[in-house]
Amino acid sequence: MKDQVIGINNMQGKFHEGNLAGKLDLGLKNGTVSLDTDIEVRKFQAGLFFADYVGRDCVKGATDASLKLSGHSTANIDFVNTMTGGLAFKIVDGSYLLLLQLKKIRRKRKSPADPFSHNVRCC
Repeated sequence: MKDQVIGINNMQGKFHEGNLAGKLDLGLKNGTVSLDTDIEVRKFQAGLFFADYVGRDCVKGATDASLKLSGHSTANIDFVNTMTGGLAFKIVDGSYLLLLQLKKIRRKRKSPADPFSHNVRCC
């Protein structure tokens, strides 16, 4: 690939029952590899996301997220070192769950009682 840029603007779609929008630019121009993203996801189900990508749904409920990344380099090996940006993550209507701890508590109680009525320590 030489002097090629893939630019996807006004990107829209569904993402784990939520709405995704943003832009993605990726390419190689004049010997420089570049990446520029600005993606917003609103009211997606974080539990589904984490179950798919991490293997556990440690968060439940509607969640908003924003991802902005950019980077460029003349050498692929240095590309990661030039990356800048950020990720914002906010649970809109839901909660963090410490699933392993809650499962232990439920097993002890042997009932589907309110998991938050018991003190749970994390980490």
